[in-house]
Amino acid sequence: MRNFIVQQMVLLGFILIPVLESTAQTWSDASVTTPANTSINGVSFVSPTFAFSGGTYGSNGAMRKSFDAGQNWNQFASTSSEPVNDVYFFSSTMGMVLTGSGYVYRTTDGGATFTSTAPGQGSANAFKKITFANSSVGYIAGQNFSGIYKTTNAGISWTQQFAANFNIVWRSIHAPTTTNAWAVGQDGIINSTMDGGTVWTAQTSGVNTMLQDVYFQNATTGFIVGNDGVILKTTNGGVNWSSITSGTTSHLNAIDFVSVNEGW
Repeated sequence: MRNFIVQQMVLLGFILIPVLESTAQTWSDASVTTPANTSINGVSFVSPTFAFSGGTYGSNGAMRKSFDAGQNWNQFASTSSEPVNDVYFFSSTMGMVLTGSGYVYRTTDGGATFTSTAPGQGSANAFKKITFANSSVGYIAGQNFSGIYKTTNAGISWTQQFAANFNIVWRSIHAPTTTNAWAVGQDGIINSTMDGGTVWTAQTSGVNTMLQDVYFQNATTGFIVGNDGVILKTTNGGVNWSSITSGTTSHLNAIDFVSVNEGW
């Protein structure tokens, strides 16, 4: 399960819908009381009660911590003035932050201090999503000249895996194993790797809309959601993708599974 939405099902401004089963019938408001022009772009739970979130406050970055399962959030110093696009924490002390300037920041003291581990590439070329297959191997993906990068040492250093292209906007990336990963984005684009990022191969989605998020349960079964209510599923590692009726034409911005059968 990925970190941006786990267990507490924090809403990040996107529609959360039952894909296969519906068990969460009761919801409680976990909204953050903040001034106007504030957004939350990513949430990472490291335990049922302790979590980090990242986003914006006006034009600046903003990060918060929760110690009570997301009911209250305390803002603390951000990595920079740039908006925070995503967060991923392994524990209460170690994690990573993606900013709007294309930087990756790493902390080992719970966000008290951050160290840049990837070069900034300009605000128009930001990394959008970060994912980890285990405690060491992870990927980041972004738009324009950001491309796809990989780490094998828990984010201490990153190497480019997919050549950057100004015409490509990556929205999400997910790695269910250390060798398998999928990246999705604009115009229905899907690219996958089966060898840890050495070779990336295009897959056919059958749609032309923006694909917003991807989630693989294992190396063969995966799901993608996107604009206009698009939901796609594969059971053979993306060789074929089939459309699932969502019942909505709204943009679906995120997908996650809490078990093999229950997805949101």
